[in-house]
Amino acid sequence: EILITASANIETIGGVVPGDFTIGGTVTGGAPTVNTVALDNGKVKLTLSGNISTGDTPNVTFTQSTTVLEDPAGQQLNDFTAQSVTNNV
Repeated sequence: EILITASANIETIGGVVPGDFTIGGTVTGGAPTVNTVALDNGKVKLTLSGNISTGDTPNVTFTQSTTVLEDPAGQQLNDFTAQSVTNNV
């Protein structure tokens, strides 16, 4: 799984589809796809179709479609491309 942390807690999630997120970078066995998206204590939690291994350097891209990810002030999370992921495996 991958947890995405924003500068403010994400409190609203709506219309989210796993296809709004893609995993790239260097991942053993190829980049997994995103199976589910959920909130976890103000963070966006991505559950993946495969594992991230020690030494992998994945990244995440988010492209908003019908997705609504908002902080408490109603500000939406902007699209981002190839954001590095801290690998704690």
